[in-house]
Amino acid sequence: MPAVEVAVPAEVRPGDTFTVHTGKATFDVVCPDGVAPGDALHVELPGPSAADDEALLQRISDFMEQDADFVQKSEGFLFEHCSKFARDPSASREYPIEFQSLHQRYARLVEAQLEELLASLGLTPDAFVEALRKCGAEERGSPAYALLRSLDATSSFDAFLELMAEAKLSGGGMFAS
Repeated sequence: MPAVEVAVPAEVRPGDTFTVHTGKATFDVVCPDGVAPGDALHVELPGPSAADDEALLQRISDFMEQDADFVQKSEGFLFEHCSKFARDPSASREYPIEFQSLHQRYARLVEAQLEELLASLGLTPDAFVEALRKCGAEERGSPAYALLRSLDATSSFDAFLELMAEAKLSGGGMFAS
């Protein structure tokens, strides 16, 4: 857990509660025994509360279910290019150089959209993936599962090939639950 060093305010005595502002969060600290006003106090920052987690999960869920722009751009890209790909991605291990280029373009498209979301949520990529897992990313067919798969496809050519094959087979609505 991250920590900060704070100076105990002048009016605070042991047992009193005072507020700490870190720039990203505000929280209350109880002044421990043996600490005087002006002393430096090493304080562990609290983790997110269950209410914070719930609010974050709701914002991510809303994004996954309501952000038509993300779905349209991601699916649109897949459907625009899927005719070039085989129905079975394991059928061949040799691919035209164009496939690598398409994979890179897809990765840039998805990453740009997700960077905006992460910035609006104040999350790191790892924290976002963890939140997706809490949203049901392991449940096949859930919006979180589809979003996590689209993220996997940005860094894994094989996962990208699988999405292209699915797009070719489905003919539409891959991310719809």
